[in-house]
Amino acid sequence: MSFEDLKLSSWLIRQCRNLNFTRPTAVQQACVPAILNDEDVYAAAKTGSGKTAAFALPILEQLSHDPYGVYAVVLTPTRELAFQISDQFQSLGKPIGVRVATIVGGIDSIKQAVELSRRPHIIVATPGRLAVHTLVLDEADRLMTNETLQGHLDVILDALPEERQNLLFSATLLEEPSGKISQQLHRDLFRYSEIKEEATVTTLRQRYVFLPAHMRFPYLIHILRQLHDDKNNSIVLFVPTCRLCEELALTLRELDLRCTALHSQARMSQKARLDALHKFKSSFIHILLATDVASRGLDIPTVTYVINYNVPRAPEDYVHRVGRTARAGRGGMAITLMDERDIELLQAIEEHINVKLTAYDDIKDEEIVQSMNKINIARRAAELQLLESGFDERLQARKAKLKLMLANLCAQLASRKAAANDDESAGSEDQTMPPGKRTKGQKSSKSASQPATPKTGASKPQRRRNSKTPQKA
Repeated sequence: MSFEDLKLSSWLIRQCRNLNFTRPTAVQQACVPAILNDEDVYAAAKTGSGKTAAFALPILEQLSHDPYGVYAVVLTPTRELAFQISDQFQSLGKPIGVRVATIVGGIDSIKQAVELSRRPHIIVATPGRLAVHTLVLDEADRLMTNETLQGHLDVILDALPEERQNLLFSATLLEEPSGKISQQLHRDLFRYSEIKEEATVTTLRQRYVFLPAHMRFPYLIHILRQLHDDKNNSIVLFVPTCRLCEELALTLRELDLRCTALHSQARMSQKARLDALHKFKSSFIHILLATDVASRGLDIPTVTYVINYNVPRAPEDYVHRVGRTARAGRGGMAITLMDERDIELLQAIEEHINVKLTAYDDIKDEEIVQSMNKINIARRAAELQLLESGFDERLQARKAKLKLMLANLCAQLASRKAAANDDESAGSEDQTMPPGKRTKGQKSSKSASQPATPKTGASKPQRRRNSKTPQKA
């Protein structure tokens, strides 16, 4: 199948060729026609399979025929992924002058308000910051299952018109959409999944290192030194917490291993996070340490190794992590460090991906023993730097702030639900009360049933529905 077969306009086909998109991927072949047919879509495809273009292409196609105001909102769980999606919209939509606004935390809210006042066609945002025709949830599984993100998402959904198109994309597919969004999907939901027996690509070599629990640091440093000696290698190291991410980065620098860190807490501003990502993408630095903020959707084609400092508790998180390498047909290796407490977690991952991991056998125990003293000294120096910088205090302050934000969101949702119930009760009483008997201040059933004015102040866009029964894949 070619892009011409997808019934795209000639300008968009030419732009695909200019960007070296030779032919549509499987997820694009399945989902683009469904989106153009105005169906709600719930799709899962492996990382690097072209999911972003699968919704960007039909949105731009529809926008080119009817370019008005804010046409689509794309919600994604991480800031870095938001910028990446914006870049793809701008690249594909350059011939029609598409206006894209990226609305995320960590950037001056006044500047972002000015950007929104310019009426962009596409808004790409994280749920913490934000009348549309189309709503896209990228990495939908995390947006629907993460408690904090789901709270923000519910507030956004309350402010959007009900008659809209909903597009949900992810690398892992939940059995059914959950939360408030599940109540707003239309019955003619188009489903697509290429996640079958294996959740990881065949070009990915998957290894584990079985080690004593107290030796995780020395083993990790040993493996990083081995891989770092080859300057063609590009390594992403996933760690479970922001503090450990910062501690490891400082330790590696003490050991003359150049690296950069990417996490969401404490002293990392949005500019610092983007700078860290740019240094790694440009191969100026070959080791990137990251929490799961980088495990979803980020497209870094040259990653040759992914190292898991810990075994992820959810198999889906493992799939997202190792999906940073072996992208678009390239080879790659994932190495997971584990001890005796992680055996059941590893078995659950193997069952989920239908692949047995094999041992990474390039370990030289004598070199690890010889380096332990130097590693311990570097680690103590890193701990001292963390203490002097006040990292832990800032981390706790941020956690307290996030907890308060979540509590406020829950209170807002509870208040709106109570108000809606009161209006419904008032309407029911009006219907049963004889005419002329209503007490002063009571609403009539007519006023109670009238729809509220959309919060955006814009007229509600009417969703186009075809009379034909949509074709399912």
